[in-house]
Amino acid sequence: MNIYELSENIRILSDMIDEAQDEQGEDLQALVDTLEANEDALDVKLNNIGWLLAETDQRIKAYEEQEKRFKAKKEQAKKKEERLKELVAFVLQSKSVDKLQTNDFNYSFRRSTATKILNLEDVPAEFIKTTVKEAPNLTDIKNYIKEHGDTTWAKLEERKSLQVK
Repeated sequence: MNIYELSENIRILSDMIDEAQDEQGEDLQALVDTLEANEDALDVKLNNIGWLLAETDQRIKAYEEQEKRFKAKKEQAKKKEERLKELVAFVLQSKSVDKLQTNDFNYSFRRSTATKILNLEDVPAEFIKTTVKEAPNLTDIKNYIKEHGDTTWAKLEERKSLQVK
């Protein structure tokens, strides 16, 4: 079953969800009202939503695969660009040419200065940049609370997450 076989009201609900994603603060009550307006039995409504979830999940997987392919193509293009620049630099240097102008492009070498660290241990402390990211270790805290009970600074919370298979 796909979205085209779903009831009209479920398709309207799907469209409302798509539109709500474009706005800040999704109006959940409007979605519930639309679902309740559907005269199908609850199990039929939820079955249709299950199909909608399955289709959306497949769409997400397809997007992820496409994203991987585009990332690979982007990397290939970057490597090609780098190789072409190396080729041009090699040709110009082998001919002892610093500048070359064609009908469409100008080629030249630009001088720049880069800092290269020879021995990190010898760099004075005033030139060392320290970056620290602090975050609580949730796994260790969870184990501590399970072993010692609730604390004033953290607690375990029971949550429900909807599983659709």
